[in-house]
Amino acid sequence: MMPHRDEPSILKVGLAQVAPVVLDRQATLCKVVGHTRAAAEQGCAMVCFGEALVPGYPVWISRTDGSRFDTDDQKQLHALYAQQAVQPEAGHLDEVCAAARKGHIAVVLGTIERAADRGGHARPDIVRLVVDRTRQRAVEFVENDPAAAPT
Repeated sequence: MMPHRDEPSILKVGLAQVAPVVLDRQATLCKVVGHTRAAAEQGCAMVCFGEALVPGYPVWISRTDGSRFDTDDQKQLHALYAQQAVQPEAGHLDEVCAAARKGHIAVVLGTIERAADRGGHARPDIVRLVVDRTRQRAVEFVENDPAAAPT
């Protein structure tokens, strides 16, 4: 399909190489909002963030002998990780959605999600915030690794 004359034929995509504030969902989401706004100001139609950005990749597993899961330190870290995971129904993504809507920009964001309607287990997801020309939003969750989902 040919683009309409008034529409650009080039899609400008921002790739945001952002370090998370590990185990701090709110601080990391503030960074996401800032980078989303910056990408929109630079004319991007989409901005993409990395895997497991919110609340951060569990880097401690390889540094704390994570295979010893039945220990107090591992249980405490996992509990904090689950607590800091994204819950869309709790409004955790509302500010990102507002920035996307205001900037007319789509956002692809790697998260660890803890959806209440799926048992409250933390698992990796990709979140796509799609904003159409009427400034409405649709939030889609795409499993990053179906094998990682709890059974």
